[in-house]
Amino acid sequence: MIDTISCFRQVDALPDQLFDGGAVTTRFDDRVKIVRLWRNPKEGQYAPRVTYWRNALGNESRSLLEDEQSEELPEQMGDAGLLKLEFSVAKLAECSLLVNPSGSEIEAALNRASETARVFVSAGFDVREWRCQRVDYTWMWDVGEFLSAYMSVLAQLRISNWSRHPYDMSEGVVWKTSGTRGRWVKFYNKSKELGELRGGVLRYEVSNYRESVRYMAERWFGCDRTVGELVQPVRAVYVMSYFWDKLGLAGAEGYGTEELLERRLRDAFGERVAQAMYVLQMHRKYGSAAYQSPLGLVSRSMYYRYRRELAELGVMTSIDDDATINVEYLDALGLPVREVVREFVSDENLEDLRGAVRTPTNKNLWKNIRAGLGLPNAPGVDYFSEEIRGAVQ
Repeated sequence: MIDTISCFRQVDALPDQLFDGGAVTTRFDDRVKIVRLWRNPKEGQYAPRVTYWRNALGNESRSLLEDEQSEELPEQMGDAGLLKLEFSVAKLAECSLLVNPSGSEIEAALNRASETARVFVSAGFDVREWRCQRVDYTWMWDVGEFLSAYMSVLAQLRISNWSRHPYDMSEGVVWKTSGTRGRWVKFYNKSKELGELRGGVLRYEVSNYRESVRYMAERWFGCDRTVGELVQPVRAVYVMSYFWDKLGLAGAEGYGTEELLERRLRDAFGERVAQAMYVLQMHRKYGSAAYQSPLGLVSRSMYYRYRRELAELGVMTSIDDDATINVEYLDALGLPVREVVREFVSDENLEDLRGAVRTPTNKNLWKNIRAGLGLPNAPGVDYFSEEIRGAVQ
């Protein structure tokens, strides 16, 4: 459920030899100079990307540095520099990029990132204690040949007044808040992104940047803004559920009827798909009157020929001179709320949850259970609450 993580901490001055590149930024009007050094992964060998800002002195330097690395700095920097690590959990854990990382794989990635940090700092190298700047919450489904049908449905959804854009490189869609420090929500073809031409892995991703990370930690979770706090599985699946609800996916037991129907017709009729779809549309609107006077929208022979073929395909059930459309749905997608709650919530809190959901007069269910989930101030999410009920009953 966790992928990209970006985090930083203050460090003492570091030697150039630890890095393989650098640049100097100077503001002309006041001659403020910031030295930025970096070490990137070597080709064929994945490792966290490391960036270090040296000589962060004075208010002017702090302002310039904030702009450059999109993060506010401590009030007093002194002679300290700033060290930042950014990495993909899946790549660092060396697990399949088409399968959801397990809890142990996420922990392994954090341990390996901490090993990288240990090269630069002698103490406090565990990245779980570092200040989080970005965290991506993700989940994937292998929907096989139906991926394009799912994307046709998802690409039409909206999140409030967020801007919606095509994510062309991976046949997806992305919703964005204004500015670049908030949040992006995406659905896309993970298989295509990795060059798998015939794959069908659909990925849901909530990317939380600077402002969103701060807001979640302070307002929803009531915790320090550290990596360890923000990678907790219950918090990750809660945030994904929050936007799942916003997208209107929570109440859908089935969807994609039209998209699935179009796909079935394309597979069955090939080059004749336009004619089949036309006859089906005429039947839906007018029935057998479509070929009769005064409409005459299709010939009688064509109407009954395609109606027969559609019935053989299972799209129609034909009874005498009437026919009904057999609707099929795409399987509804879902998030692993129940699994996460059962695995990661303590036995004591799990019993408290059971008691709360079994009380028929409990009108404030969410207020009574959210603290035990590590979400003391988070707003209620219908989908998440209903999945909690299912997890503990």
